[in-house]
Amino acid sequence: SAATAPEFDTDTGWHFTVWDAAFDSVTSDLTVTAQYAINTYTVTFQPGAHGSLDGGDPDVAHQAEHGAACPAAPAVSPASGYDFTGWSPALPATITSDFTTTAQYTLKTYTITATAEGDGTISPAGDTTVDHGADQAYTITVLDNGLGNAGVRLYTASGSTLLASDDGPASGATLAQIQYTPTY
Repeated sequence: SAATAPEFDTDTGWHFTVWDAAFDSVTSDLTVTAQYAINTYTVTFQPGAHGSLDGGDPDVAHQAEHGAACPAAPAVSPASGYDFTGWSPALPATITSDFTTTAQYTLKTYTITATAEGDGTISPAGDTTVDHGADQAYTITVLDNGLGNAGVRLYTASGSTLLASDDGPASGATLAQIQYTPTY
């Protein structure tokens, strides 16, 4: 006659696969052993809205056994104007279930420092933070000092790149679109 399989629990991270012998028609003493396999999970990396992943179309997926170290994240290529900032949710040290994470980004920002030297003013003066791709308007007022040069200059935050002066926008100014409207 047939034997009835016992109730049993599996260890965490494992699952029952099969009995090593049939027991549907027992005719003598019989030892039957349960066979188990470790659980395998899918770890999925998603590129998010402002980038792509090496090896992805668009996602990158890996298989990992229960308790294994999290697979290495793929290289991230942020879209123009964005910086990659990490994964959300954060990558776990070990894998214990299916897991999906998404690349996170921040929009790049730039600081423009506007100062007026001599006989002129600029507004807004000082440091202005501008998002990548955004425009920042400045009003440059040149006061006639009789010398023909008011000395108004607009530089990047490092002071290394001239964006505009009382003579007009600088050649090659690409950090922000300069809207130059001198007022006399």
